[in-house]
Amino acid sequence: MFVVPAMRGRGMGRRMLQFLEDQAARRGFARAVLETGNKQTEAIALYESAGWHPIPPFGPYIGSPISVCFAKRLAGNVIVPSAHYARREENS
Repeated sequence: MFVVPAMRGRGMGRRMLQFLEDQAARRGFARAVLETGNKQTEAIALYESAGWHPIPPFGPYIGSPISVCFAKRLAGNVIVPSAHYARREENS
């Protein structure tokens, strides 16, 4: 996700993040995970203020000294333990 400098400070990043969360939840995902750089302080603040929680690095980010990873439970869905990309059961 990237907002060009001329458009920053207008809530565009927050709206994009909310749109992505809504789309993932609508498609049945229970949890979302993301990675950002440790120098992306504005992004980190946005994710934390939107209810994302720090998690250990995952996938290709394991061992990266510059990666910061986050996760969030998506509305209306149940997290399946230990799953990065869990889908809720169709009959739940």
